[in-house]
Amino acid sequence: MIQFLYRSILLTAVVFSFSAMSLGQTAELTGIVKDSAQAVVSNAAINLVNEDTGIKRNTTTNDLGYYSISFVTPGNYKLTVQATGFQTVSRIGIKLEVAQVARLDFSLEIGGVEAQIMIEEGVPILQTDSAALGRTTSEQFIVSLPLSSRNFTQILALSTSTTVELPNAGEVGRNTQNISANGARTTFNNFEFNGVDANNFAENAASGFGAQVGLAIPAPDTIQEFKAQTGLYDASKGRGAGANIDIVSKSGTNSWHGTLWEFFRNDALNANDFFLNRAGRRRPVLKQNQYGFTLGGPIRQNKTFVFGAYQGTIQRNGLSTLGFRTAFLPPLTNDRSAAALGRLFAGQRGQFQNIFGGVGPAIAADGSNINPVALKLLNFKLANGEFAIPTPQTILPNGLGQSSFSSPVKYREDQITGNIDHAFSERNQFSSRFFYARAPQESPFLRANLPGYGLIQNSKNLMVVLSDTHTFKSNLTNVARVGYIRFRGEQTQPEPISNADLGITSPGGLPGIPTIQVSGLFSLGPDLFLTETTNSFIAQDTVSFITGKHSLRMGGEFKRDARTQYPSIFQRGLHLSQLSGLFAGPERSAKWHGYFQQCAGEHSRIRFTRKG
Repeated sequence: MIQFLYRSILLTAVVFSFSAMSLGQTAELTGIVKDSAQAVVSNAAINLVNEDTGIKRNTTTNDLGYYSISFVTPGNYKLTVQATGFQTVSRIGIKLEVAQVARLDFSLEIGGVEAQIMIEEGVPILQTDSAALGRTTSEQFIVSLPLSSRNFTQILALSTSTTVELPNAGEVGRNTQNISANGARTTFNNFEFNGVDANNFAENAASGFGAQVGLAIPAPDTIQEFKAQTGLYDASKGRGAGANIDIVSKSGTNSWHGTLWEFFRNDALNANDFFLNRAGRRRPVLKQNQYGFTLGGPIRQNKTFVFGAYQGTIQRNGLSTLGFRTAFLPPLTNDRSAAALGRLFAGQRGQFQNIFGGVGPAIAADGSNINPVALKLLNFKLANGEFAIPTPQTILPNGLGQSSFSSPVKYREDQITGNIDHAFSERNQFSSRFFYARAPQESPFLRANLPGYGLIQNSKNLMVVLSDTHTFKSNLTNVARVGYIRFRGEQTQPEPISNADLGITSPGGLPGIPTIQVSGLFSLGPDLFLTETTNSFIAQDTVSFITGKHSLRMGGEFKRDARTQYPSIFQRGLHLSQLSGLFAGPERSAKWHGYFQQCAGEHSRIRFTRKG
């Protein structure tokens, strides 16, 4: 991997395309300095200090009085302007936001530099040097809103030109929302985490699907701010026609700060649904606990800072449709002997022809010709002592049985955040960002409508970003980033019944029984086993410099995406068209069918954009 990153950085430095790269999780501050007679002041010293960390950025005005400080970390700043023969002017409380091009012009009064004028910013700085449309959401806003699963994507629709489906507060897990910007598809959006592409390119949707893991969702307490740009943003953002969302992580400051939280939801606090009340049914189970902490502060004052966080989520959700199933069943009893089954189903036979061209024999009154495999299946009990094909809860007027099953979905997530910032000097700053989340989920049902064959999922997110900002001269600044983004999704199903339990053999040598489906009645058995991993390696370099009245940026990015999926589809099944086919006739009348495919692939992409 080290060799790969070295080649990637070397490639971006050599190619150095004529592209206008985006600010990417940073801000830019620009302006002009004049005197009281509106003559430009050249060679004025500009000093920008982060009020929380003390990290400084210095520059000077050029011959035309212009200055620009690029790649500034969003935050609260103090800006001081000094020039020989003029009074020193300082502005405090300057708030710079992600992807913002802020402009502050100064007019200096004649006097000694020891005379200072202090100006406190009382209103947000207007963005007059960029036409990008977007809205910045601050940390106070993110933390204060009552989000059902503390997921920042649920407030993306507060940005202009966006629409989203109404969030379902009863959804399992993260409940990530997909937004549409200006009518574009939800898969056209682009998410960036501290300057690098954070999308799962296999799905390219925030929510993900199946084993294609969705966007990583850091706890609100770890996000400093995010900005949703919906139009006219920088040319390098053009990987899609939708919104561009920049997410900035918190960092430590010169003071130690921490938070501790516990958010919970419980069905004991909920009102029951009107229709459940009318049917005399209790309200579904819903128990959710989200807890965690943050801690950040200085290792060395004005020099090195750390920030760390943990959030855990535990949820038992009986509101989700993943926990409900209804099945129609034969009118079975708890007596599953051949004689009892013969009395129940004597004379019944299959409606459709079997592979031999006949309709199959009728079931004997004593049950002597019931298929032994079917007899074992009907008598098989799960670990909880219940029959795999249960005795019906009710018998309908048409003679069929009916049962309804309900069980809560179990979800858990553990996520860790770790950030380090270090200022080597006023000209060179380094930062690292780390995020990891693991979210297992157990659903009692998938496609089978009888208990025992639920879905076990495990989703993992990993994001690592390293960046270095270096000011070579007052008019020349460079930022280099490398990133690694990983998504891994695993889907398996329990297999309580093996082929050996029923006395059958799989043509593929698989231990578990096939999926068994009786048309119009019930189904059981596994049908999905899938693991998918996507890895993205990113290296980018961007240079910003001032020449005359112009502030220019150019750079390049190399991105390598790799996707591995195995197996992509795996199905094995036994389909019986009529109930009696389950009980009587030659074993060969039940045909296996299966489909297996394995694929793995990767591709590389070099992206260069140019802005005129």
